[in-house]
Amino acid sequence: MKYFTMSIYLKVLLGIIIILYFLLNSVITFCQDKWETINSPSNENAMSLFVSSDNIFFFGSGQGIKWSSDNGNSWNNTTCESGWAHSIFDFKEDSQGRIYAVAASGVFKSTDKGKRWSMAKDDYMVRQIEIDENDNLYITSSTQQGEYKLQYSSNHGQNWKVITPKNQTIEFLTLKVINSSLMVLSIGADLLYSNDKGETWELAGEVDEHFNFNSIIKTKTNIIANSFYQNFNQGLFESTDGKAWHKMTTIPESNYFRWIKYNTQADEIYSFDFISGINKSGGDGMNWMNFNDGLPSGIFVYDIAFGKDGFIYVSASDQHVYRRKSTINSINNDNDFLEPVFNVYPNPVIDNFIIEINKKEYFNTENIEIFNINGRVIQNEGMIQYPGNRIKISALNLNSGIYYLRIRLNNKYYFKPFLVLK
Repeated sequence: MKYFTMSIYLKVLLGIIIILYFLLNSVITFCQDKWETINSPSNENAMSLFVSSDNIFFFGSGQGIKWSSDNGNSWNNTTCESGWAHSIFDFKEDSQGRIYAVAASGVFKSTDKGKRWSMAKDDYMVRQIEIDENDNLYITSSTQQGEYKLQYSSNHGQNWKVITPKNQTIEFLTLKVINSSLMVLSIGADLLYSNDKGETWELAGEVDEHFNFNSIIKTKTNIIANSFYQNFNQGLFESTDGKAWHKMTTIPESNYFRWIKYNTQADEIYSFDFISGINKSGGDGMNWMNFNDGLPSGIFVYDIAFGKDGFIYVSASDQHVYRRKSTINSINNDNDFLEPVFNVYPNPVIDNFIIEINKKEYFNTENIEIFNINGRVIQNEGMIQYPGNRIKISALNLNSGIYYLRIRLNNKYYFKPFLVLK
């Protein structure tokens, strides 16, 4: 009798899973949490947020830096032998785990995961720091007289060299280090590039119009810069090499792009502004969706950071920090999802399954990701590349439940749910 009762329960559970599967198969999207308020470490605004490779969350403000190891639920103080000035503007981490912060009084460095800091450079109004793959440092700063400087260090901040472009009218500096042999620099109305660590600079190819470029990001496929002029958004410009640029004409006029940031883990671009809050797009920057759900109306968004466990954080003008889980959303065109780009069989899956592409474009395991129902990436090493257009994937390490495949082809994402039964 107990065995019979248990079998009924199992059948009911199986039926519920199958119903959920087919429901989710008709709507290719993940559920999305709203923004929630978390404990702010102080009654002030965070000018910058940062998450380290150890998933330590940093809060930079006028009182210095505080850190959290539990996603912002509790906070710890940091110490600095040189004392803190005001306005922590930016953070970066190098390949050896050294964390750098720049502020109105210079450059600070931590070698113990952000608990203790020391001054690496005494300077005025350092706004931005970039680090290349060889751990070379680049900072932008301005003087009290309004002069702008770009500086470079090859020994972790011990010595610095000025590499500001000469014979240029500079309104402000925004830098993006693509790698050790390419940098892109906005000096206001123009974009420059350098292939020799700033020794020489060249004017990038003509864009459609000359505006101020506030921020520059590097995605998996392109370099993207946002333009802003006299408090009006002028859209996004893209380049593949930092030299030739063109305007992306698919951007809705209602979107504001005063600042943009790139989430490497999810291949997503986020724009944030004093007016429209937060919008997000896939890595190609073509289609955008509003991302303000749960944020109070009328607040300014100062910065955004991306955790290693899927959390996204924003600092706002109401002296609060907000967070939410990063989830996959159908931000590409609906037709992208309806097109039968690939098949999965058998489905439901018991031990192994095959992905078969329906297009001729070559694809590999780097194009494929598996997500659980909560939108978290599932690490699955059992992928075997077959000749042609098939890949075999092991599901032996996956528990029973619903999962999603995400495949990237021609700079677009395609999703398909699959069911694991064991």
